[in-house]
Amino acid sequence: MVRRYLDYAVFWDLIFCAILAAVIFIFKSYIKAHFHFPTIISQVGTSLISVSSSLIGFLLTIITVIVTFKKGFEEYKKNKPVDEQNDASALEGPEQTIFDKIISKEAQFYGSSLHKKVAGVLIGAALEVGLVLSTLLGLQFELIKFTQVCTVLITFFAFVLIVLSLIRSFYIFKLFINVHLHK
Repeated sequence: MVRRYLDYAVFWDLIFCAILAAVIFIFKSYIKAHFHFPTIISQVGTSLISVSSSLIGFLLTIITVIVTFKKGFEEYKKNKPVDEQNDASALEGPEQTIFDKIISKEAQFYGSSLHKKVAGVLIGAALEVGLVLSTLLGLQFELIKFTQVCTVLITFFAFVLIVLSLIRSFYIFKLFINVHLHK
């Protein structure tokens, strides 16, 4: 379930927001009767813009770290000294079989396509936050004109998308750190 979500995270986040929008639309008379829309929506939008721009920088930094670690791991493997074997040990056979070899977590991570999937999830999160940022900037500079209710709802959905991207990114980053910190 988590893997399916991570493979198409932006799609599922948008589906979640569409379902949430449908629920809000169905119960709009109840919502209007019990909730008052904030008049400080431009301040909330400005705060979300600054959070979004910081989050994009954070995500791009994580992606850079993953790519840099991959390049460093490849260089280490390429320059790793090979144990020279003498002729007697060649006749006896290998000391370790494939079942005895211990493969590091880094080799498992970078030896498979897992690092590409991790980077893909983080790139998707950066794109999602970029979409939110551009939408909020459009609202802020009034390039897109909406009613106050629509503006509040768009800002709320932008907040939901940022939170989902942040949670997903921290989850993936935690898994990435666990690969490199624990032996």
